[in-house]
Amino acid sequence: HRSPSRGLGDVYKRQIVFAVSKGSSPTARITGFDMLALPGETIELRALMEKDGPTLFRPNFAGIEVQFYLRGRVDRFPLTVTSSTNEGTKIGERNGESDGYVAISYQAPAEPGSYRIDVRLANPAELELNSTNNYLLLTVMPAERAIIATAIDRTLCHPTSATAALVTPPHNHASEVLNKAASDAQVVYITERPVHRALETRNWLSEFSFPPGPVLFRENWYDPAQTNIPESYFKALFLVRQVQPKWSNVAWGIAKIPEDGEAYSANGIRPILVQPENLIGAGAQLRAVEGWSEVGVIFENEGFRPTSPADDVPTEDR
Repeated sequence: HRSPSRGLGDVYKRQIVFAVSKGSSPTARITGFDMLALPGETIELRALMEKDGPTLFRPNFAGIEVQFYLRGRVDRFPLTVTSSTNEGTKIGERNGESDGYVAISYQAPAEPGSYRIDVRLANPAELELNSTNNYLLLTVMPAERAIIATAIDRTLCHPTSATAALVTPPHNHASEVLNKAASDAQVVYITERPVHRALETRNWLSEFSFPPGPVLFRENWYDPAQTNIPESYFKALFLVRQVQPKWSNVAWGIAKIPEDGEAYSANGIRPILVQPENLIGAGAQLRAVEGWSEVGVIFENEGFRPTSPADDVPTEDR
């Protein structure tokens, strides 16, 4: 489920950190996969059990029993440390497969919204976890709701390294614009970051007050055939094949790299490029802006209507 990628994703995958685990038991990591669901839809909730550590040294843990607890609706990303005494309602449990993945069937709530589902060890003494604050975010929304898909690295922020990505402040107005848009559309974060950065990524979105929404990684697409799809087309094809069959109105795809924009445009998603580095040779239909305040103006002027054939016509030809 791990594949080569380019750019900052490649930096993540090559970064090697050696650490000594405390205690006699192995240090493990549970990663819950964020999900989208229709109201009342029966879906599969998934998590991954693996050894904590650098990408190349994280074998999966098989046969570990994992439990899923519904904690309730949230209006923002949960913080790393929670004072809540509500342990939640157990909605399922299962032993992990040989590849470390754990999956249960679950009927999504009928009420739209974002729901926190904790992922826990059935026997906490079995493994030493790197964090006890492990969860996934389930976003329930009707089929007609519009979607804004945005990349994170080099789009919401511009980190210089994998470590810096966890603390780099976002671009000016990015959070403000997306929070305003969230009243009319669901924000979906799609990234080539390695999936073991899921919790830290949600914490970063929380710290800088971004609106809640699923953070989708390549591993969310549970299909071995997609592992060699290039980074840019992975994002567009993920949306086309996994999201649009249920939510047809993916109104905007926001990125920095022209290849991302071209992939969105080729698949019927209107692209916006934030501070692109090089548009030479890129399609004329790609719209580039200098900052997120301009993205906000586009949203105000054009809204979140479904894409029409006219959207593929270059601006100067209209």
